[in-house]
Amino acid sequence: MRDLSLEASYAWISKTHPVFRVAVCAMASIVCALLQTIPEAIAAFTLCLILLVSCRFPAKSILSRFWAVNVFIVFLWLFLPWSVKGESIEGIAFVTREGVTLCALLTLKANSALCVLIACLASLRFNELTKALKTLRCPEKLIALFIFTMRGISLIANAYERLFEAAKLRAFKPETNLRTYKTYAGFLFSLVLLIFHQARRHNEAMRLKGFDGVIRFLAPEATPLSVADGVLAVWSASFAIAIFWLYLR
Repeated sequence: MRDLSLEASYAWISKTHPVFRVAVCAMASIVCALLQTIPEAIAAFTLCLILLVSCRFPAKSILSRFWAVNVFIVFLWLFLPWSVKGESIEGIAFVTREGVTLCALLTLKANSALCVLIACLASLRFNELTKALKTLRCPEKLIALFIFTMRGISLIANAYERLFEAAKLRAFKPETNLRTYKTYAGFLFSLVLLIFHQARRHNEAMRLKGFDGVIRFLAPEATPLSVADGVLAVWSASFAIAIFWLYLR
């Protein structure tokens, strides 16, 4: 969420404590993943969407993320309604009611989790996120893997941009022809070499610094609770109460 970090810094949720934000995000995402009925999923999606809209993030950046997730969900709608066994819908013999219900449930759950992830994590800087994970007692190896993975993704993205810009300066234009295929094959080969050499250099550098698999952070600064923390706490309580009430019905 690199392109949202500056724009999201003005949202009210950016004033909440990072640890509290990560904990709420994890709780809500797990709950969304475990929902079993359509009413529960609709309630969760409504509350998560309210949280996201209240943050007032740029619509273009938000819609691009929803597009990336829902493109995959479209394929589920193309196959699950007629591949899941169950009662056929009147007028459409090969589409089952259970398949449509499953697709709707998956769509609502995925978009609910995405709303929470964007709302809670978009305004978090990378160092704040890693410190929050450390405070929440996440495994040290997992935190280290997360840091190195994010660093590697950034390096690969920058390398690909440089390669593509160099190709464009040589009048490269992607088309369905042999030259395009060879160019992209060259991109892939160059990226594999870059990843291999970068991994070796990083490994040697970390070993020279005495790295033992544990990322050590400075002690987190004491942050007093704010009104924004109270608002997020109210939303979390409303979310938990609504889902629990629907579960008991």
